[in-house]
Order: sequence, then C-alpha cells, then structure tokens
Amino acid sequence: MYLIYFHFLCHIHLDSKPSSKNPMLTTVLIVEDETILAIALKSILQSFGLNVVGTARTGEDAVAKTLRFHPDLIVMDINLADEKTGLDAAEEIRCFSNSPIVFQSATQEENLISRARKLEHSTLLPKTLSRLEWMNAILPFEEEMMQVA
Repeated sequence: MYLIYFHFLCHIHLDSKPSSKNPMLTTVLIVEDETILAIALKSILQSFGLNVVGTARTGEDAVAKTLRFHPDLIVMDINLADEKTGLDAAEEIRCFSNSPIVFQSATQEENLISRARKLEHSTLLPKTLSRLEWMNAILPFEEEMMQVA
C-alpha cells in the first residue's frame, strides 16, 4: 500500500503548492530528531523573520507535514528517529514539492553526503547553530525566489 501511495504522490504536479503573493521565504518546516537542536534552530530561524510551521522527528512525519503545510523552506537532518533518512524523505517530498531543502548533518558518510548534494534545489550544511552560516545557506534560495517573481 505504501508503494501505491508513493506512486500517487510522485504524479502530483510540483507546482501544486498554493501561490503566495510574497516571493520571499516566509514559512519553514524543521525536521530534526534531537529536541534541543530543533528548539535552538527554531529560535535562529524565527530571528530571521521566518514562521516555523511545524517540526518533525521522523521521515514519515516530514512528508506528511510538508503535504499539510506547504513550507517555503525545509530544514532537514539527514539521520532521523525512524528508519527513513532525511534523504529518503526529501526524495519523496521532491515528488510533490519543489521547496528548497537545507540538509544539516554531522555525518561523515560519503554516500549520504553525495546523495544530499545531488538532490535538486537543496544545499548541505554541517550541523551548526551559527546564525551567519544559516543566513548564508538560506539567502541564495530567497534571492532565487525574488528573481522568479
């Protein structure tokens, strides 16, 4: 049944996200299984004026909340609380959403890093709580949205 659901999601158009009159990034979904890091990251992103629409600890929850909230940006840890990695969730999300994804991870596993770098409309950031690093990771997506508008 899961494969049928996944197949259905992959046929939803990428532009099914409700249109926004504001070309700037305004909403973000945080996918992080470590509660303390999720809280700290939420604070950093809110300080940039972003509205955190939800948090998820698992890949399944990340997919469901992306479908529900249609965030402008997704911050995704690579290693999550369930068997689905953040990369697995992101690949599934790409079937129905083109929201930019900022992967964050402390992993040194080259195969995971390589997969993260290959995913379209995404970037990889080492796990950090530096406001400057987050600003530098998000800014290119916001500039891209302004050029399209």
